[in-house]
Formats: sequence, C-alpha cells, structure tokens
Amino acid sequence: MTPVDALLAEAAELRARAESAEAEARRMQAQERENAIVAALEIYEGPLTRRAASLARDLSRYLGTAWARERCGRMADGSPQRHALHRIAQSRNGEGIKARRIIDVAKKCNPARLRLHKPPDEASPENGIGEAQ
Repeated sequence: MTPVDALLAEAAELRARAESAEAEARRMQAQERENAIVAALEIYEGPLTRRAASLARDLSRYLGTAWARERCGRMADGSPQRHALHRIAQSRNGEGIKARRIIDVAKKCNPARLRLHKPPDEASPENGIGEAQ
C-alpha cells in the first residue's frame, strides 16, 4: 500500500467515524427534546390534550418574552415550570411546538411516566360525598 493509499484509507475511516458520531449526536438531541417535553408535561395536570395545549401556549409565551434574555445560559432561579420551558427552548433552539406534536411525543414515551392526574370520583369516600352522616 502506497502512502497515498494509506492516507485515503485513513480519511475514509475518519469520515465513517465522524458520520457515526454525528448520527449518535442527532439521536441524543432528539432524545433530549423528547425528554424535555415529557418532563414539562409532568408539571401540568389534567388530560393529555389539555396539558399539551397549556404547554404549547406557555412555551409560546415564554419564547416571546423571557427567552431572549435567558437563551445564553442556564437559569439561576425560577419556578419548575419556567425551568421546564427553558429546557424545551434550549433543546429546540428557540423554536415553538404545537400541541399536536407534544401529544405525539407523549404517546411515544412511556405513558406511565406522565402520571396522569384524574379528578376523584364524585361519589368516592375520599371527598366525603355519598357517605352516611
């Protein structure tokens, strides 16, 4: 093998490794975007559709107001909701997301992780209705 052939073979190997690393980085970015959305959904209560709509609305509001100040780094303080919105904004490079896409991401993840909050049954003993007095 000539020195030129050796260099070309090494270059081909380096390109293959770079492509593999790039694909893994893209996969990790996509996973972080999904994790950020699911983590934010856990903060909201109610059915998934209402959670997704509220998250999309709040994210849009956040991107239009606070994101310009906070995009350069981590937040030092703020509510858990604000941190969740910041995490989504960072993972999506400041782009918003529609409620329908949020629902798609949530359905793709482990549904048990979302801990859907259901209102107590109106006749359940926990809320005192329907008990003998």
